[in-house]
Amino acid sequence: MHEVSTPEGGSKSVREWTIQIQCPWRISQSGRIVVAYRDFYFSDVPLDNVAVMNKSRFDSTLLHLCAEFDAIPPVVTSVDTDETGGFSVNMSLGYRLEVFPAESMESGKHWRIYQPGILGKSFVFPPDEA
Repeated sequence: MHEVSTPEGGSKSVREWTIQIQCPWRISQSGRIVVAYRDFYFSDVPLDNVAVMNKSRFDSTLLHLCAEFDAIPPVVTSVDTDETGGFSVNMSLGYRLEVFPAESMESGKHWRIYQPGILGKSFVFPPDEA
């Protein structure tokens, strides 16, 4: 962890490296999908309960998953890649992060790995061909 400046003039602690994913992804555990990118669009509450409809399935699942990861941080055991920019990060306790670009247009970035607060230090997929 290290400190970086915020746009508001303060500071915050960030990990040395982070990943930003802008394509389909999912986190699974032992063959069961725990949370996935489309969970942003679904709610765990009945549709007639308008007061809490702004809470997505992603929000409620992520709270539980983050608490579990805080108690027992997962350890990366291996990383697998494919020929089209997809990858899987295999972790302890049977967890796996799978990222799979799912469009043929190369008009945007599917994902990037970077160092927060350090400009120019990143790996972007797909890379700029310019």
